[in-house]
Amino acid sequence: MLDQALKSDSVSLCVAESGAAAVFDRGEFSRRVPARWLRMMVLSVEESDSFAPRPALSTVIPTDVRLRSISYLEEFDAWDVQFEGENQLFRIDRDRLGASSDMLLGDGPEQTPFNSSDQPNRQIDSETLESPAAVRSFLDSLLRRGYGRIRGVKTDDASFFKILKRLGFDGSQSQLITEREVLHHDGSGGSAHLLSPHTEAPHRDPMPDYHIRLCVETSLKGGDMILVDGLNAVNTLAMESPIAAAELSRWPMLFVGDRSGSERRLVPMLETGVDGSLRRIIFNDRAAIDFACPDDRLGVCAEAYELLSRVVEREGIQNHFRVQAGDLVVIDNRRVLHGAKSGSSGERTMLCGSMDRSHIMSTWRRARSGDID
Repeated sequence: MLDQALKSDSVSLCVAESGAAAVFDRGEFSRRVPARWLRMMVLSVEESDSFAPRPALSTVIPTDVRLRSISYLEEFDAWDVQFEGENQLFRIDRDRLGASSDMLLGDGPEQTPFNSSDQPNRQIDSETLESPAAVRSFLDSLLRRGYGRIRGVKTDDASFFKILKRLGFDGSQSQLITEREVLHHDGSGGSAHLLSPHTEAPHRDPMPDYHIRLCVETSLKGGDMILVDGLNAVNTLAMESPIAAAELSRWPMLFVGDRSGSERRLVPMLETGVDGSLRRIIFNDRAAIDFACPDDRLGVCAEAYELLSRVVEREGIQNHFRVQAGDLVVIDNRRVLHGAKSGSSGERTMLCGSMDRSHIMSTWRRARSGDID
């Protein structure tokens, strides 16, 4: 039950639970704020920036803080809050109170799992990315499905950089780290690893969020690209062996980048949220070395690894499609595994780079709000 309701248009901050908490409402965003947390959000008298760091450490604020009153100040579009046992009024504005709402509401569209029945040829022409509406449509699809495809891209570094810049890369071309990857039909040159579905660079910290692959040239007959949706793979694993899924979420795997092991990382193969939903899958058969788990759990972990490796190889889980020179694929590296089928002859050269999720999300939000040229 609310003790009082003080409103600013559609925004309100109300004392609740006899001062133990406050309720902040702004449109669809509603949040219960414990009194102690509200006390920690106040700014010093000198501060004018809503997002300035807190002036006091949390450890110096008493645990039994309670609210006495809240008064809305129209001229400042802010609230003066008084706490029991303190004579001073503390000012808190709506920006600070609702700072997290944009992040919560802007986490992207709901993800849509894909499998072998998905439309493999769904793609857009590079020229259409000049349109803000096309950028929004492409990023909507990318965030929902975990991958997006663009055709007709010129096969040079400058054109590759131009596409990434349009999607949100905020550095210069010299800051874009790229590499060329050659897939041979005979399995040479390390291509056996490239053929098997895998997550890119799991040994790096941070691991690439989005992996971008542009086909520069190809004489390969066959050799379709493979994409595996981690949502489907993990759901399948969890249905067939809940214990296996739990073990892969619990015990970290050591991933290394080369023989010297100079680049290494210890991280669980499956990362789930508090609600049990998948946040990230990491699977790379070449880079995986060993589980960091007790001896009595290693056998179970090894069986779980074996089962997952077989799941990602299933035809019904995989999505296959042909790539030609000028085809660019953007892959959510936290969710989607990529690989290739064996070709009969020839080779394919891919220009590869990566982007941060924050860049993609920033462009998506600007496109959604119409703030993109």
